[in-house]
Amino acid sequence: MKNSILIIFVLALLLSGCSKEDVSEVQEVNTFNKAVELNKLIEKTFQSEAFRSAIGMDKNGQFRNNENSNGVVVVEDGTFFIMGIFEGTTLYLFAEDWSDDFVALMPNGNARFFAHSNNPIAAVLDLSGVNPPLNNSCIEGRIGRLNANLVASSYDVTELPSGTIYTINEASSASVLVGHSEVSNAQLFTPPGEDPYCTDATVYKTLHGRVIYRNNNNGNGQSSEPIISFTLR
Repeated sequence: MKNSILIIFVLALLLSGCSKEDVSEVQEVNTFNKAVELNKLIEKTFQSEAFRSAIGMDKNGQFRNNENSNGVVVVEDGTFFIMGIFEGTTLYLFAEDWSDDFVALMPNGNARFFAHSNNPIAAVLDLSGVNPPLNNSCIEGRIGRLNANLVASSYDVTELPSGTIYTINEASSASVLVGHSEVSNAQLFTPPGEDPYCTDATVYKTLHGRVIYRNNNNGNGQSSEPIISFTLR
């Protein structure tokens, strides 16, 4: 019994010796490591020909069908959950750790995509390659928000080695996605055999956006056209 009390006392001393700064530093390291792994997934998935084909874009960054130039995709690989909103050739990404609650395939054939985060990883990519990417992977103590609840009645599934892509074609009029985060032009690099590092940021902007689905005229509460509103200021 005395030994047990002594062990508990020693553990209490060790724990009390960990300052808030130490805990914060550990959290920052974990967040950065998560960003490193997510960055690899983004490169494998969103820069692939399979992704471009899934959203109807050719290799030159042009959409084969102008009606498909706006939309929402969801990517999951069992580790991360990414919601991507493409508006023309601009792709807005919000990502969080994977959870079983984020994707639900319903008996009626619909799919529900749900996400909530007070600290999402965010990025802005130009699929045409003209503008440099923006992201928050290199911002210490970043803050942001992601709230999404999308019910898709029609969607396509594309399986890649890096994960599964769900391209939403039609969604319930109650579907909505709202997100915001600070982003910068600092880039995260992971050279083979070397430690990851970030370049210095020279531009900081705040990303605000939302996606809602409006009713069509057939009275069934479904919509095939999302209303996308994103700003970078």
